[in-house]
Amino acid sequence: MKQIWPNYSYSPSTNVLTLTGLNIDRDQLLLVTAADRGRIMYNFADSSVTASAFTSGANTALTLVATTAGLTTTASLVIYYDDQLASTTVTVSSLPAISGTVTANVGNFQNDILGGYVSIVEIFQNEPVLVARDNSNDLTSLKTDASKNLLISGTVTIGSALPAGTNRIGVVTIGAGTVTIGAGTAQIGSVTANIPLVNIQPTVTTGLGVILLTDEGKSVFDNSSSIKSTLTTALPTGTNRIGVVTIGGGTVTIGAGTSQIGSVTASISNSVVTFYPLQGTSVSATNFTSTTASTTLVSAVDGREVLTVFNEGAGNLHISPGATCTTVAYQVRLSAGDYWECPAGQLSLAHTAVFATAGTARICQVS
Repeated sequence: MKQIWPNYSYSPSTNVLTLTGLNIDRDQLLLVTAADRGRIMYNFADSSVTASAFTSGANTALTLVATTAGLTTTASLVIYYDDQLASTTVTVSSLPAISGTVTANVGNFQNDILGGYVSIVEIFQNEPVLVARDNSNDLTSLKTDASKNLLISGTVTIGSALPAGTNRIGVVTIGAGTVTIGAGTAQIGSVTANIPLVNIQPTVTTGLGVILLTDEGKSVFDNSSSIKSTLTTALPTGTNRIGVVTIGGGTVTIGAGTSQIGSVTASISNSVVTFYPLQGTSVSATNFTSTTASTTLVSAVDGREVLTVFNEGAGNLHISPGATCTTVAYQVRLSAGDYWECPAGQLSLAHTAVFATAGTARICQVS
């Protein structure tokens, strides 16, 4: 049979073609072509493109006489040879016997509309086969012959209630009828219930009360004295939280205590409201002198209200929050005569400072 051999190596410098892993005689090699060059490199019937040397073996090698122009060691060559093997026909007279247990897929129980029967169908060799039928609800008596390999065990009753114990139903749709689910362990996978909307309308629209929804879906307006007293009772002592309080034209008095209010919206008109910042009780004035080494300007102080720095000079003063400050990594630089107030968001932090050249700064803290 004619074959193509894909494994080879080629050396253009010596024009030697090695058939890797193929051991053939010279009369078996038919044709070698350089496909990407459109050139015949070997033809057993053309003396101008045969081989000057041919060596059989585990890796048959031959020296070609065709031109090597434009070819490299990775040249794309197509090699045809004859393996001198005859075609063999294999005949299978019969399939082997099947032994052991064969399990068949049994279809669903379906009503036979022609006679009111219940049919059991088995898929046998890709064809449906009627195994048995019964026109009674009780399928206990349905059995099959041994050749069908089908076994029905236990009792299956169609149209009866679920047996005691744990049972599962895929989908139950409750429409206009009535479905009663009593106590037990019966499990239902999915229930779709059509429940009409309940129109909640109080029959009494005056007075303080609560709308209650009964088990029958009816709404009842209750303005009894016990509900009134519950709704009008003051918040108990201790910590209480209110979501949103809107203060309109009335008066709301919030006394001393720990009651907490989440959000308050106040409507204030024709009034002058003055807000004063939190006042400190302690003042500290210090001097800062330094050369070029990073030094603590102020330590961390919880609740510090004011931190100011005035640079008397003569050098530039560099300031930074944190443990280290340099003349190239800082927050603010003060020239001689400059004044700085620390931002509110970092008042409690420790600050460091360094002079580019020796100088003096005045520090004031209020806590």
